[in-house]
Amino acid sequence: MNITHLDNAVVVRGHFGKEELEAFVANQKTKQLVKSGIYNSKFQGVDGSVRNSMQVRINKTNPVVNKLRECVETVNAEHLRINLSRVCDENDFVEYNVNGKFEKHNDILWPSSALNHDKNPVRKTTTVVLLNDDFTGGKLALWSKGNRYSFEFNPGDVITFPSYVQHMVDPVESGVRYSLVSWSYGEF
Repeated sequence: MNITHLDNAVVVRGHFGKEELEAFVANQKTKQLVKSGIYNSKFQGVDGSVRNSMQVRINKTNPVVNKLRECVETVNAEHLRINLSRVCDENDFVEYNVNGKFEKHNDILWPSSALNHDKNPVRKTTTVVLLNDDFTGGKLALWSKGNRYSFEFNPGDVITFPSYVQHMVDPVESGVRYSLVSWSYGEF
């Protein structure tokens, strides 16, 4: 694995090949995509001023997800060392058209009840795979110690980071940006 360590994330370079990504994108585009929602303690629903994208859920047994799971398990075991019990448990294909974006946020989802919180898994890691590069804008940025930073991110690269890390997708200026986003869960 060709690994790059960032401030609070690990990138695996070129984990997926171009033909593999093209076939995956073509397959996902045959499905019915829906507007992406926002889920937090203040709001649940669609708000295009915060998140403007379309998505579809991907089955956990999809071959691309299986290959991603192996990657995330290795990255976690060798670099992050986060207690995970359900790796790549939620997986979305996300499409950002022109002006598509996702404002600064984190991906933590807490159980609705404090009871038995030690037995209910929570989102612990976020993984993003960039699927194409024929767009402008749409940069993925992360925050570390209160500062925004961005990095080289090419199709086939896989980035994994703790779900509490704030991140965003800048507005797409031209073309369409496709990504695979996956979340892994674990208990306290």
